[in-house]
Amino acid sequence: MDAKSMIKEDSRMNRVRARTLILVGQNDWICSPAIAERIHAAIRGSKIRIFERTGHFPWIEDSDEFFRDVTRFAGGKVPRMETREK
Repeated sequence: MDAKSMIKEDSRMNRVRARTLILVGQNDWICSPAIAERIHAAIRGSKIRIFERTGHFPWIEDSDEFFRDVTRFAGGKVPRMETREK
C-alpha cells in the first residue's frame, strides 16, 4: 500500500465512533501487531489487546483469554469456567 492510500484509510478510520476493541496475536502474519497498533491509533478511544502466544486465531489459540476480554469489553460478567479433562 502506498503512502497516499494509507493516509486515506487512516482518515476513514478516524470517523469510527463506535466502541472498538482491536484483538491481535503477537505472531499474526496476516494482520501484524504493527498494523493493529496503526488501527488503534486511528480510532479514537479504541482499546487494543495483543495476545502474546497466538498468531491469527487468538479465539482458538487462547480462547479463555480471548473470550474473557471480549466479554469484559461488551460489559458482561465473565463466567467462571469449568475445566474438564479429556
